[in-house]
Amino acid sequence: MAKIALLVGVSEYLPEFPVLPSAVKDVEAMKEVLGNSKMGGFDEIKVLKNSNRQKIEEAIYDLFADWNKDDVLVFYFSGHGVLSRKGNLFLATPQTRKGQRGIVTPTAVGASFLQSEMNDSFSERLVVILDCCYSGAFTKGMIAKGYEKIRYSSRIRR
Repeated sequence: MAKIALLVGVSEYLPEFPVLPSAVKDVEAMKEVLGNSKMGGFDEIKVLKNSNRQKIEEAIYDLFADWNKDDVLVFYFSGHGVLSRKGNLFLATPQTRKGQRGIVTPTAVGASFLQSEMNDSFSERLVVILDCCYSGAFTKGMIAKGYEKIRYSSRIRR
């Protein structure tokens, strides 16, 4: 079982969005925890800081491609989350900008792209941590994968 993580932090933005100095620091802290053999014990941790949309999407593709059912895959994002006019979540990049109709979606990473790559993954142990505004919108349109009912009553002692 492999344990692989992709950590993305975006602190620098165009003037439309406030700078988030802590986002890159959060990624470094997460890397330290996941890389510690007594805590996370991850085999591979890729870190992207203030990367553009293409680099982030390619790294997401690589994260979820070609792994086995029992491999643990973690995606962590710290930065601005923004909603489109229809309420879809986008992860802002340093190039993300706003237009007359709201966010210019080709300048940000769509949550739908992340969901699609997750759905195509063979791994059934996928973890997504979004440290951004509107992260609750991420589950919009998601498909459950590897869902099993857990019978808690048999585990609870009275």
